[in-house]
Amino acid sequence: MTDLTKDVEWTPAAPARRRLTDSRRGRLMFQTVLPVVVGVAGAVAIGAKAGIPSALMMCAGIYLVAAATGVPVAAWWSLAGAVPLVGLGAVFDNEWLSLLALGVVQAVLLVIGGVRGRWRQRDNLLQVVAAVVFAALAIASAAGTPVVAAVILIVGLLAHGVWDVVHHRAGIVVARSYSAFCAGLDAALALVVLIALVTHN
Repeated sequence: MTDLTKDVEWTPAAPARRRLTDSRRGRLMFQTVLPVVVGVAGAVAIGAKAGIPSALMMCAGIYLVAAATGVPVAAWWSLAGAVPLVGLGAVFDNEWLSLLALGVVQAVLLVIGGVRGRWRQRDNLLQVVAAVVFAALAIASAAGTPVVAAVILIVGLLAHGVWDVVHHRAGIVVARSYSAFCAGLDAALALVVLIALVTHN
């Protein structure tokens, strides 16, 4: 009996491989590369140290929004609402206004998340801890001397950048595109603060 499959060699279809590769490239572009570029541009727009303490607090608070609602893409929606709060400090030349406004919003989010039982999940509870830690760093930087404030901000921003990368790789809590954006924002802001520290001292 002749084995009809003996000389048959199967190879994946090239168009299928190409479509898969193109799909991965598209995801990489829209979930990582483009958001990082936008984040860097956002950091440049914020400028040297102006509003950076509240920007740090905002970034952690946005994770809290996604955790409290259970909707990863809510990170992007809340960014649109948080930016004006960060801008309060610049408009009235008082960073404490922005920090206070963001603090009130985060307190409300803690209540909402508690009522919905969101903090029973480990990943979500970690967002509460992170929000408290980064808020403390933001407040400390706003209250410190210029050099101390700069050091605190650099450490806080780089730490939050690592937080972003961890969440981006795991694909948890926030949309991957947002964690990539925030990582770019954090890294660029840290560089802005470092340059300001070096050039003004």
